[in-house]
Amino acid sequence: MPASYRVRFAPSTGLYILPASPVHPQTRARGGGRSNSRTGCRECKLRRVKCDERYPVCLRCERRGSVCLPSCRPATWLTETPWLDVFNRGVVHAPPNMLLPPDANKRLLQHWLEKSSHMMVLDPNRNPFSYPILQHLAGAPSLLHALQSISAGYDEFYNPESLQTCLEERGRALGLVHDEIRSQSSPLTVLFLTVFLLGLSSSWIEEYPFKFGKEHFLGARTVIDLIIADENRKEDPLYGLAIGSYMYWDMACSYFFSSAEVQPLNTPSVFASIQETSDTFHPIAGFSVELFYLLGSLGRYCRSVHDTSERDVILEQTFEEQLQSWDPAKDDEHLALLSDSYRCHGLIMLYRVCGRPESRSFGGHGDLEDEVLFHLETDSMIGELARHIIDNLSQTPISSSYFNLHSIPLFTAGSELPYEHAELRQEVRNRFKALYSTNRCPVNLLAVELLTELWEMRDSGIVVSFLEFLLQKNVCLSFA
Repeated sequence: MPASYRVRFAPSTGLYILPASPVHPQTRARGGGRSNSRTGCRECKLRRVKCDERYPVCLRCERRGSVCLPSCRPATWLTETPWLDVFNRGVVHAPPNMLLPPDANKRLLQHWLEKSSHMMVLDPNRNPFSYPILQHLAGAPSLLHALQSISAGYDEFYNPESLQTCLEERGRALGLVHDEIRSQSSPLTVLFLTVFLLGLSSSWIEEYPFKFGKEHFLGARTVIDLIIADENRKEDPLYGLAIGSYMYWDMACSYFFSSAEVQPLNTPSVFASIQETSDTFHPIAGFSVELFYLLGSLGRYCRSVHDTSERDVILEQTFEEQLQSWDPAKDDEHLALLSDSYRCHGLIMLYRVCGRPESRSFGGHGDLEDEVLFHLETDSMIGELARHIIDNLSQTPISSSYFNLHSIPLFTAGSELPYEHAELRQEVRNRFKALYSTNRCPVNLLAVELLTELWEMRDSGIVVSFLEFLLQKNVCLSFA
């Protein structure tokens, strides 16, 4: 074999241009010459700095301590819905339940389906408020405009100066739902969803929430009672969704009602409906529908004690025993931690508003020193429960969809933190800011203001329950 080979190429007779490899935007974005992002947060765009696009709080906003206003998180898969336009033009034949009213706003509707509806649920992949809700819009135009109203407000972070479209859509929804009630043209469960969404969003459009959709809530209870009374209720695919959604809503705002304003929750028919639906995963409540039912009843009782100073120690012991024995689902760690946090929220509310059930044994006649020690022990237990809640919630990253449901136990725990736990107070502040970045509800920013005021009172020696504090300020802090 020769020691070497020489390879000769024939001279080229023409110029051949190698085809350039296509440059994908994703590949180029990783290089040093990155182009300006179109999905950075509003704060970084305003400051003309590069946003790392971390969701829901970018690194720059986190370092500044400012509220991050992120763009909607881009979907891994883009769902195109040309049929929203095709069906309405009559190009293809659509099922009757898929025809949209002629005044449907396709942009707002698609934004709801793909983005803003996810704020409602624990798992965006199990979201009945997204595409599954389309089949109900043809027979319930009020529901369509309720969705579009929330979508328009969400798109503007519920900024009071940018809510014109949101309020216009809401006005249409309110007018249409009255027509549907009079004509009985909508199924009861669909009617409930409309009232539910209008009621929840009432506080989102208020610059300072003195209201929380009380009229909608009372009307929703009437609809729920009619649903429960229907012998064919189990055949309705929305039955479980309606019951669990109402229990969540009731739990979140039951202590804002005086005893004369709201119906009792612990009726045989309501409890039976809980038993019929509690074994199924609920998009909002998970497997905690029965726990939310218990917390709704407790909220009513705490409000009654606040108003009348009359206690029922047997009932308090029942609440305590049921909350202490509540065993959340263990197959999903973060869901179990969330349920446990709501359980501790209930115990804090019971102990802070009513005291521990054993406290009645003193009756003003026991040894004063023992009574003082008992109350100090109660304060210590409340503090442990508060820290336990924060520890639970901090194990779930703010990028998790479960984060949407953290507000209620987070506020309860935060309200009980003494000045010695300054780091935990700051963590609570940061998580509420991140909640606003996630679900865009202004109530989360108001929570930071109210907690700051509560902490100042506590640091000066004034300790009150968060319920008493909110009632004194006439603020309806509804996180639902």
